[in-house]
Amino acid sequence: MLLERAIGETFYEGFNTFDLLPPTAPYKERLARTEIGVVDWAVPLSRKGAAYARLYLRFARPAMKAALAAQPAAMRRLLACIVPGLMQIS
Repeated sequence: MLLERAIGETFYEGFNTFDLLPPTAPYKERLARTEIGVVDWAVPLSRKGAAYARLYLRFARPAMKAALAAQPAAMRRLLACIVPGLMQIS
């Protein structure tokens, strides 16, 4: 109800776009007609931050996403119940 009201007010005020923001979600896909890609940026401020950006963001995170996507739907649902926020990894 709140989202419906916010969208209605946006168009009433003369805007022609309502940004649902990332991450993607099934309800957003039902509401939207278009989708825009999102890019993550990391600007490390230390050597530790640079290592994190290089190792985790470039290698570990994409590998984990691919491993999750390769699981059957039932396993992904089970994992989503066990690990809160898991399906929001984008």
